[in-house]
Amino acid sequence: MSMQLIRPEDEDQVSGPKRRRAYHKKSRTGCKTCKTRRVRCDETRPSCQRCTSNGRTCEGYKNNIDESTDPSTPALYRQSGGPGTIIAPPKLLIPRKSPGEIRSYNYFLEVTGPALSGLFDAEFWCRELPKICVADPALWHAVVALGSIHEACGYGDREPESKPQYALCLQQYSAAVSTLRDTGSHRSTDRWRAIIASAIFTCIYVIQGLYKQALTIHAAAGCNLIREIETEQDVNRPQPITRGQHDTLSSTPINLTQVKDLLFDFEMLAQTFKSGGYADGRNAASLGRTDSYGYWRFYKSPIISPEHPRHLVAAFLTRARRAAESLQNGLGLWWQENRDDTHGLYGTDKSTVVACYEKLLARQVAHTRCYRELQKTLRKFQKHLDLRDLVIELDMLELIQLTNSLYLLSDPEQPDPIIRQAKIPLVADRIVKLSEIVLAQSAPSPGTLFLAPVPLTSGPLFLIAQSGFSQSSRKRAMELLRRPRLEGFWEPAMSASLAEAMWTREQELWRQAQSGDKYVSAEEIEFGFVHDEIPLPYRVCSVRCQFSDKKREALVTIVTQIEEQNGIAPVQRIIHW
Repeated sequence: MSMQLIRPEDEDQVSGPKRRRAYHKKSRTGCKTCKTRRVRCDETRPSCQRCTSNGRTCEGYKNNIDESTDPSTPALYRQSGGPGTIIAPPKLLIPRKSPGEIRSYNYFLEVTGPALSGLFDAEFWCRELPKICVADPALWHAVVALGSIHEACGYGDREPESKPQYALCLQQYSAAVSTLRDTGSHRSTDRWRAIIASAIFTCIYVIQGLYKQALTIHAAAGCNLIREIETEQDVNRPQPITRGQHDTLSSTPINLTQVKDLLFDFEMLAQTFKSGGYADGRNAASLGRTDSYGYWRFYKSPIISPEHPRHLVAAFLTRARRAAESLQNGLGLWWQENRDDTHGLYGTDKSTVVACYEKLLARQVAHTRCYRELQKTLRKFQKHLDLRDLVIELDMLELIQLTNSLYLLSDPEQPDPIIRQAKIPLVADRIVKLSEIVLAQSAPSPGTLFLAPVPLTSGPLFLIAQSGFSQSSRKRAMELLRRPRLEGFWEPAMSASLAEAMWTREQELWRQAQSGDKYVSAEEIEFGFVHDEIPLPYRVCSVRCQFSDKKREALVTIVTQIEEQNGIAPVQRIIHW
């Protein structure tokens, strides 16, 4: 069978007229895959159908704004609104930065932020706030003011007014307030910005020793704004509201959970000072939903072995410290919430005292469970692991756990109340000793003030200084609190002055009881002269603190057990620190 060959010039006669491709305007806006294949793209977004229908991956589209314009046309001129339309480039609200502002901002990044951050708010101070303040003039000025006043107070002479950073703080604080007032942004934006500014302003005033302005003005304003936003958002949320939904302010660009914790903690302190140790129900409910007061509820001791990598062991230790510190906060709040019921423990009728004790003990079941879990973790660290590079962290965990044991009505590791009572002075001495070790390991350089993010020893030391257990431990605890330093933004010297006023009043009453009605003034009593423990009726049971407009000054009202039982008017003292 032969095949007839067709010459090229005869091809048109065989196949008929030559087909022409339909005309179409060449498009430059197709996807990258179709351009590479040199096929027509249907330009479906986000992925074109021509690619997906053939099982290919659509690589997306280029930014073709510049390609659709004349290359000779400047970038500011676009055809979106017709020839000659000018679209302004996007603007960032970055404030003007002087060398002084840059210096104080860097100081905030390197010193102030880490110093203020604890186990529960480090994300806000070290990451969230530095990131958002560079794009917000009001927060920028507030952060610079905080960094400058923190540096000005970081000297042993404690005269920040003579430092140039103090003048910069005043100028930046005024600029922050003016910018907050002049803003033209949306109301929701103004409110979350004001919440952050309230937290920063509170810290600025506390660092200067102006506690009245800090707690009654700035912290209170921030808490009111938070509750206002939460109330509006709760109305539009489906019921029931979960904890995560309740703690999230959806109208904010950053997570304000840690800011809420900080402001509610300030509110709790203000209420405690005002009422003499009684908790506010609304504030207690708000604090109960925060990590700093509720993290302990979910803690369970992990499985730890020497084979675990070091970074995992360090993470276990951090979790344990977070739970222990949260438990300490929770127990302190528990004593405030149950303040009225605890008075029944000091009654004279034995059956009534036992019934009150058992009722209160049942309310500490969850706290006791967490304490046991933390003790398991502590023993695992101490017995099975070599933690020479984590000595301070391990000492802090033991320190906080010893403090927690004193807050518990019954020690699960020593159920016999008589033996426990006999060993409590030894526990107090151990707390003081560990605090000395931790402070020595974190000693500041000469001529500077100790700006310590961690460890925080003022809480355990104040418990020993006010509660007693032994006169020697109380005196040593007050001496350690007197050391000039800042723990976060707080001054332990204020706690020392408060504890000293309480101790002096107890000695006055005890000496009056021993010598009849003769009154002995506080100035005539040698500090720490009484070596025996003061009997319970002469111990202080309540202290109300009213801060003045002056720096580091307050009027305290001291109430002892015998004065409260007999309706005797309490005494007042002015303290300085």
